[in-house]
Formats: sequence, C-alpha cells, structure tokens
Amino acid sequence: MRVAQDAAFANLALDAALRQAGALEPREVALATELTYGSLRWQLQLDRALAAHSDRALDDLDEPGASPCASAPSSSSTT
Repeated sequence: MRVAQDAAFANLALDAALRQAGALEPREVALATELTYGSLRWQLQLDRALAAHSDRALDDLDEPGASPCASAPSSSSTT
C-alpha cells in the first residue's frame, strides 16, 4: 500500500516491511516478494478486469488494506 499511497519505491517498502516482520523463513520472504512484485506487475491488467466486471468505479472499490500492494507484511503504523 505504501507504493500506491505514498509513492514509495516497491523494493524499499518491501524491504522495510520484511525487516519489520522479524525473522522469516527464506521461503516466506520469497513468497511475500513474489506476491508483492507480481501484484504490481499485473496491476493494470487486474484493474482492467475489475473495471470490466464492476458496477462501481475502481476508486470506490479501493479501501485501506484492499490494495494488491498490501501483500507484503506491514504494521498499522506504516500504512
């Protein structure tokens, strides 16, 4: 979410979130990384698909915590 809301660089925001999450297994870090970067990579296509099948504007669908960029572990103090 920090990437979308605060124009943060994805790699820096993800790194900070992973450090804040504490000790994680390498597989957990890899999964969080792929989910985050994958959702960013596909964001335009996901938005198009949502817009095509929704009666509401995309801005009306986005609520705090609903963004695909929220995949990375974060705390409530950084969002």
